[in-house]
Amino acid sequence: MARAPAVTRAEVGRPIGTAPASSASSRPARPGRWRRSVRRQLLPFALLLPALVLVAGVLGYPIGQLVATSFQQLGLFQLISHHVVWDGLANYRQVLSSGQFGRSLLQTLLFVATCVGLTMLFGTGVALLMKRLGKVIRTAMSLAMLLAWAMPTSASSIVWSWLFETEWGVVNYMLSGLGLHFTNHNWFASSLSAYGVITAMIVWGAVPFVALTMYSAFTLVPPDLSEAAAVDGATPAVVFRRVTMPIVRPIFVLLTVLSIIWDTNVFNQVWFLTGGRAQVLNVVPLGVWQYIEAFSSQQYGLGAAVAVVTVFLLLAATGYYIRAMVRSGEVAS
Repeated sequence: MARAPAVTRAEVGRPIGTAPASSASSRPARPGRWRRSVRRQLLPFALLLPALVLVAGVLGYPIGQLVATSFQQLGLFQLISHHVVWDGLANYRQVLSSGQFGRSLLQTLLFVATCVGLTMLFGTGVALLMKRLGKVIRTAMSLAMLLAWAMPTSASSIVWSWLFETEWGVVNYMLSGLGLHFTNHNWFASSLSAYGVITAMIVWGAVPFVALTMYSAFTLVPPDLSEAAAVDGATPAVVFRRVTMPIVRPIFVLLTVLSIIWDTNVFNQVWFLTGGRAQVLNVVPLGVWQYIEAFSSQQYGLGAAVAVVTVFLLLAATGYYIRAMVRSGEVAS
């Protein structure tokens, strides 16, 4: 008769049907394995550390100085004598209670809405046109847009001022040749026409970037989806709205946010085209008002306060679009 296996002391009290605990599982984790796991988790942060330090040095320090200056009474005398006078919220109270703030804010809202709307409309239209062009014409068109986009704003402002010059401007000459009465027409006699010329120049300079970026986004759309929708009877407008746009929406929203930021801080185009008479013509968006308060009036603390207020307004305006971009990315994933 076979002898029953001996029961060890460790197995006494173990529930029936459960396997005995292995000796390997009861061993503590090796210290070397834990260290390798920690190093593997910290490696991405270590690789990002040089870039974070560089960004903090290049952007963080000037922003901190700007915020600190906005709380100071800093004029030309204080700047030369290196005597800092802290004023608290006096600059912000002066900015928000000024009548110029309301006028500049209203002008900026209308100006930015017009520029961004036209830029995204024409940029998307040019991108759709590039999809239908041949390779040679599309390449030539891309090079031409790159040259227009790469031109410095100071140089392009001089060219546009020549185009709209009162006596010898090309625009007046062409419109007069068409039978319209534009001889010696002054495009900068009123704020409305001045804003029209400035808006046209900004849209001209911003469309190439939007068009090339949107064209790259359109190439990511699978052609099978558009073909399937067309076979089902969808019109090109429906295909663009229901198939193409949901795929490229994150890039479209990002371009909109960048356009809002860039157009809000426009200065060179306004200052050059108006010949430094922006305040006389009542063409004073927030970007120009910062310069006027800081350098023309030599009230650097007040100009810094205007800049900080503009930053907060931009954060509030672009927050919705950034949230929409994040949500669209989550839905796409």
